[in-house]
Amino acid sequence: MASNTATLILISRQTYQRLTHHPVQLAANQALVYSPGQAVPSKLKVGEATYHLHRLAHFKWGIDPTHSIFPPIYLVVNQLPTQLPQLRVQAFDYQRTLPTTKKLAFEQSVTAASPGARFLSAF
Repeated sequence: MASNTATLILISRQTYQRLTHHPVQLAANQALVYSPGQAVPSKLKVGEATYHLHRLAHFKWGIDPTHSIFPPIYLVVNQLPTQLPQLRVQAFDYQRTLPTTKKLAFEQSVTAASPGARFLSAF
């Protein structure tokens, strides 16, 4: 894993307050950051916004980074950016007792019908 690869999870201030029951005041250019086991810079640019970061020592709603391919970075911002690209993930988990060529044909037909669908196959 590359040292600069992580999963960035943005959380609005309102959602954070609802989850934690702790009121937070943030300026437009400020963010709280929780990144277990990773160094955190003092500033981070996301889209067009640059945030001055204030580290959270604990965030009980965060996932265990040992169960993740890419370590998570939680960023609590006053307002979620509107200019971020959206990520759409489609995944299929199936087992078929077919010959490999028929499994591949099945996956290709689903992929053709659902652009962006990907399969991880173990034959």
